[in-house]
Amino acid sequence: VYGRGVSDMKGGMASLFYVLEQLHAQGLKPEGDIIVQSVVGEEVGEAGTKTACELSPKADLALVLDTSDAQALGQGGVITGWITIQSKTTIHDGARSQMVHAGGGLHGASAIEKMAKIITALKELEQHWAVMKNYPDMPAGANTINPAVIEGGRNPAFIADTCRLWITVHFLPDEDYHEVIKEIEAYLNRVAEADVWLKDNPLQFEWGGTSMIEDQGEIFPSFTLPVEHEGFKTLAKAHETIHHTPLDTG
Repeated sequence: VYGRGVSDMKGGMASLFYVLEQLHAQGLKPEGDIIVQSVVGEEVGEAGTKTACELSPKADLALVLDTSDAQALGQGGVITGWITIQSKTTIHDGARSQMVHAGGGLHGASAIEKMAKIITALKELEQHWAVMKNYPDMPAGANTINPAVIEGGRNPAFIADTCRLWITVHFLPDEDYHEVIKEIEAYLNRVAEADVWLKDNPLQFEWGGTSMIEDQGEIFPSFTLPVEHEGFKTLAKAHETIHHTPLDTG
């Protein structure tokens, strides 16, 4: 197979159809049903994948034929979320000198400038993950926090009273996104608690969604391999029979 997208996913689909063709040609009938599922919109809001999960027949075992060098691997997860800084007051630009000067007497701050502190904190947490967290056969630093989109301010005549940051978080196969969310929020809230202004204007969090098409957010749960499942054991046995080596599970 030649052309763009051979590895993802023309090669996998071609292999699948070849195997089914061979089963049919040799008159081999499986004991159960083999359901072929191919989706559209896999990278545009994941609409096809979402619909397939909701409407397709349920299966006892799924084989994802993505590029893997004949490995059976777990899958890391992805979640997106908004972090919002909202000032309790709106201050005119002309009063900035009172806000930043030691003797100004005005307790205020720019939400945009405060978000810069949060972005720095996210980078520190990302670096901590790269050192302290790992998963077999995944490179160090595969778990990332990307500050993807930022929105803030209303007009040059005012101190920015709101700022929103949209982040994309990649986490490891053996992590649950609920715990990842708790870790991020706890870390950022500690940073905010140490800031004299953010302490009084706490961070707001919004996480996930059903689809990028329907919501400004998305959740892709992670998963580890079901090594005790009979289907997985059958796959491992078939791999060893054909390749004469154990199935590489990372």
